[in-house]
Amino acid sequence: MPKGYYNVGPLRSLISKARTQKVDIAGIWNSEGTYLANGIITGINEALRPSLGIYGCPAVSFGMSNNDDSAVDSVVTYKYGSGGVQYYWHTLGNGSTWTAYKTERTSVASAQLEFFNWGGTESVVAPNFPGHVPVTLAGWACWEIVNVSGRNNPIPITDSMTATFWGAEFTTGGGSIAMTFRRADGANTIVTNFGGSTSYAGTDGVMKKTEATVAADSSRSSWGGMQLIAQSLTGKIFNTWMRVSHGTKTNGVAITPFYSRTSMSMYDMYVALMGFTQLSYEHLFDVLTAHQGSNLNNHCVIFDLYEASNFYGEGSVAGGAPVPGTANSPLNYVWYVQQIVAQIQGYWTNSGRPVTGIAFRVSASHPINDGPTEAGVDTYRAALKTGMRFNNQESRVTVMDRKELTPLTGMVAAGDFVDATHLTYAGYVRTERECWKPLLGSSWRQGRSRSRVSGGSR
Repeated sequence: MPKGYYNVGPLRSLISKARTQKVDIAGIWNSEGTYLANGIITGINEALRPSLGIYGCPAVSFGMSNNDDSAVDSVVTYKYGSGGVQYYWHTLGNGSTWTAYKTERTSVASAQLEFFNWGGTESVVAPNFPGHVPVTLAGWACWEIVNVSGRNNPIPITDSMTATFWGAEFTTGGGSIAMTFRRADGANTIVTNFGGSTSYAGTDGVMKKTEATVAADSSRSSWGGMQLIAQSLTGKIFNTWMRVSHGTKTNGVAITPFYSRTSMSMYDMYVALMGFTQLSYEHLFDVLTAHQGSNLNNHCVIFDLYEASNFYGEGSVAGGAPVPGTANSPLNYVWYVQQIVAQIQGYWTNSGRPVTGIAFRVSASHPINDGPTEAGVDTYRAALKTGMRFNNQESRVTVMDRKELTPLTGMVAAGDFVDATHLTYAGYVRTERECWKPLLGSSWRQGRSRSRVSGGSR
């Protein structure tokens, strides 16, 4: 059993499959997930790219920020590679041109709300979630997905690409959107228009997937990037996710920031994720595995659950938590993790996918460069190792102790910290490489029992 890993089998099994097939990773993180366009997502990309390859961009929400009903820009950006922002995917809702159908909050068909329902708890919703309400658009909006100025882009600008987006149909009042995939540096050369305008007139609750693949073209080598552009929109739309993958690559990973929000604790994650409905999860699974092929038995997703530093200061407690009188109790922390895992895994199998196609990498925070907080986080690391049962609904959980893999002394010596909690770009890359390194080599015998843990603690 590699150092720092507990019940390593599920995670090692799925990440090993990425050598021969596509595997998606969905992050459930606090602010460190996409911190200042760096964060855990960048670290994972850089850790896995050399040996497994990155087969596509993350799935991101279609348009709006979801903290409220206002029409504001939603941005998902992360750094990819050293020497500047070399690759990024961001969402630009063209400022005041977005208009939310606020009255549709209660009147829109329940069959559609099922795909967007976060329990009405908008205060805990991450910025990259799909919108709560239908939107209309006056003018145009732009989603820039590939910037080719760097050497580490997962999809070279000259290669074949598959672009996909999803939206809900309406029995009454369904609108349409005219999307194009085009050159991004001002020339506006259209590569594909997805067969023309996509109509959302249809049956309430039906999710429509629109997709187009563009052929490789060496003449694009001089382009500055590519964009998904909404040239026009009529009526109302209720769109969810969009993503782009390499058109011909057959293996590797793609990492999506499913949840990454500033100041959120494991309690906040529990509240948000338990309010996410079954159909919402099943739609998410469809999006994450959209480019993995049609056979559900081959679909593979790793959920990366990371948080503890904010939980140390948590003052709220959910009903059913084992220690209601102490909000930040380690027992409550583990209980929240168990509930999140059970819900996601249960909906995964309900969707017709095998339990062997899902795994969870669960870790408390990396060492915190603050004594009192680090002491508290240490209790959560210990609680995960002793409290997770690694059977039944927790059989697909791998617990990772980041302190064992990246000790505080080494992080300080390497200059990893921006502040007591957040890391530099180089810090996230270095620590994620250390975390994944034991799973990417050949030194671990694949037949070891899942129940063994390092140090003999279990």
